[in-house]
Amino acid sequence: MAFMKKKKMNQIKEWIIESIIFSPIFMMVLCFFGIQNYINIWYILFALAGLCSWIISIWEWMKGKQKYKVRYLILVAIIWILFSVLCSGYPLKAFIGGKYRHSCGLTYILLMGIFLNSMTLSKESIKRLGKNLLIVSTIMCIISLLNNELTRTVFMNDYLSNTMRLKYPYHGVFYNANHYAYYLTIILFITILYFFKETRVLEKSLYLIIYYLHVYLLIINNTFGSYIAVCIGIILLIGLCWKKIKKRDIIIILILFLINSVMLQTQGKYIVRENFKIFQKDIKETINRTQKTAGTGRVTLWKRYIRIIKKSPIIGYGGENIDGNKVKLSQLDAPHNSLIELATYNGIPLTIIYLLFLSMLFLEYIKKRKNKFIELDILLIIICSYFISSFFGVIIFYTSEYYAIILGVFYKLLKENAKTGEVQNE
Repeated sequence: MAFMKKKKMNQIKEWIIESIIFSPIFMMVLCFFGIQNYINIWYILFALAGLCSWIISIWEWMKGKQKYKVRYLILVAIIWILFSVLCSGYPLKAFIGGKYRHSCGLTYILLMGIFLNSMTLSKESIKRLGKNLLIVSTIMCIISLLNNELTRTVFMNDYLSNTMRLKYPYHGVFYNANHYAYYLTIILFITILYFFKETRVLEKSLYLIIYYLHVYLLIINNTFGSYIAVCIGIILLIGLCWKKIKKRDIIIILILFLINSVMLQTQGKYIVRENFKIFQKDIKETINRTQKTAGTGRVTLWKRYIRIIKKSPIIGYGGENIDGNKVKLSQLDAPHNSLIELATYNGIPLTIIYLLFLSMLFLEYIKKRKNKFIELDILLIIICSYFISSFFGVIIFYTSEYYAIILGVFYKLLKENAKTGEVQNE
């Protein structure tokens, strides 16, 4: 009886994460029917997943089934968020955020719930969810590649081009190219993991094709911050996995990435080469303080927000779009840096809590390094890559939920590996 209850609970947890994984497919269906302002519908699905995750987590806490110490850090973070929101002067507005990004206390708390749910998934659920994520991403990848003017003209008739195409070219169903790049950063390394672990030639070749498609789309997407993050991730991949798997597999991954990086061009210009030129110019002009648009204006934006943080460093301003006596956040673009965003909206202490949490994960990984397996290496690389890409982006719910899932699975595997003290390679 107890086994049946546990199995049913695991199934419910899996369904919650499945709802997140398959949400882009639902958004593509909405696009098909001409509904393109679907961001609030997507947020409702996210909120339901986060709320259900919290209900299960609280129930398990009461039953004494969740004994992980991280829950105390999460409790401190929630208390601090609520304190910041209440002190904002506009608590409701601060808590629910804007209608687009929803960068607010509610979103942060829901993401914590998804993390808690993910760290209690069974190994079988994790395997199924990973493959489903690749299926969804590959479908969206193919449709995105078909979503440019040339392909619509050559391969699609007028009816299909007007009804099936997504809202933006090379964005998938995301509202911004940067957001899709964050998603691709995660998917790329999950694909690499399945490619490394697969032994059957046909399936291994299929994962390689999926990897190539996603690398191609990442570069065509032209979000250089995420491209840099993936580059760093591949360097980490070589360092962490060189002695654990066949060197041939790593070399294949590296060659395909380099081929796309060197060969892909748009409007007669090589994409990566041009981005590196701009990046080099931005660094030089930022050092010399002669450029106000470095990093597509991000450097200037960061400096402005740092000055804003100095006016309320402890409790922040409560959330996005909050106008205080001295600060008009509604008149500014988002900080486009996750650490600055947390410090602005809910104070430097919340940023410290977030960094402390990541440090705990990293130290646990280092401490158990001899006992770890390849899944932990790849998950660590995903976390590092996403964290780096977040230096240039926003905390938006429909990509951050995947990050929360990865963090939860990583935490679970760390703890289970610590208990067994053995290398697991399933």
